[in-house]
Amino acid sequence: MATVYGNAYITISATKSKNCQDGIFSRRSRSARHILVWPLEPGQSPREVDVLREGEIYARESWDPILLGYRLHRRGWTLQEHILSRRVVQYVEHELVWHCRTARATESRPTLITSAEDTSRTMDRIRPTHLPLRDTIDMAASRRLLSFWAECVQNYTFRQLTRESDKLPAISGIIQAFQASGMGRCYAGLWEMDFLVGLTWASEPSISNEGGWKPSHVRPRHPRAPSWSWASVDGMVAYRSDRPDFLGPPSAQCQIVDLSDTEIVLRGKVVNGALNRTTTCVPEVERDNKISGCHHCIDSELVIGDITSTSTATDIIDTTPMHPELGAPPGLCETPVDVICLLLGVKPTSGDHPGWATALILVRSDTRSDAYERVGINDMLEVGCFEGATEREVTII
Repeated sequence: MATVYGNAYITISATKSKNCQDGIFSRRSRSARHILVWPLEPGQSPREVDVLREGEIYARESWDPILLGYRLHRRGWTLQEHILSRRVVQYVEHELVWHCRTARATESRPTLITSAEDTSRTMDRIRPTHLPLRDTIDMAASRRLLSFWAECVQNYTFRQLTRESDKLPAISGIIQAFQASGMGRCYAGLWEMDFLVGLTWASEPSISNEGGWKPSHVRPRHPRAPSWSWASVDGMVAYRSDRPDFLGPPSAQCQIVDLSDTEIVLRGKVVNGALNRTTTCVPEVERDNKISGCHHCIDSELVIGDITSTSTATDIIDTTPMHPELGAPPGLCETPVDVICLLLGVKPTSGDHPGWATALILVRSDTRSDAYERVGINDMLEVGCFEGATEREVTII
């Protein structure tokens, strides 16, 4: 996949098509909802056009730069096709859209918008302007790639897969491109050079196959990745902090003892805690306001000694399919679950505040008595929770 799309001179994308039988062309609208006059005066922005003058007039509906409404951009496999291609021409309803690794343009916005000028959080921002790189890269380049990877993960996990077992294979082309650029080893979607930061993913609401928003804190019954990987859960995930330096050397409070594709061993301060959880049933509302079903939503409180952290800071995965004993009927308060919290680092704050601790929330594994599984993360714990805590090695699978 990486070599096919990466070596292609140009990729043609049938973006507007609903399926592979729908074709690439569509009848153009003659609506004059969007009118611009070209060419622009030197230094003039398209938004500054307010008078008609000599030039050509393009009249058609405005292009939606986010492109999330198109089915092609909600399929998991197509993200790496978009990213790995050097140049892409997209066929949408009313015009053609051009992307390359340095700029984008459309028929309704013919002026090239470079990657440096594009500050929008759109599909166009998910572009590898710095791939491929040398075999060895400096710290600044690796930071850019790691930040780019975090955007890829969020965009990719927003999408759907026909076979959920394809979670890692469908993004393997991007991983190969990163490795060819000198990024080193990747373990189940987390990079060795930035592994502690990679552990700080959290669940986000996502869009269902029918287009409605729904909670997504769900881990499937049959594991496809270790619990510490974002690939182990269904639905959209995101990193709460963009490149948190407090988890890098020398600030990290946790050491990596061993890494593999199936388990990790970390050493750090550990405290015992309990999860108080309430399961509620949230209606799944589609875009046309119809209710098509419901999903379980978990409201969690993490208790460590006399300190309680609310659900706004605690992201908990719904492990009920794998651990029925952790579940409860909707609307009922569950029996508190014994957990341990492993300190990753302390996020500094301004003033005299000691900062906020970021910790993994782990539960003992049912399959291995000497190991734990990740069930969540909390990034706003009181630092005092770990006063007097002893360091120990913890195996996470």
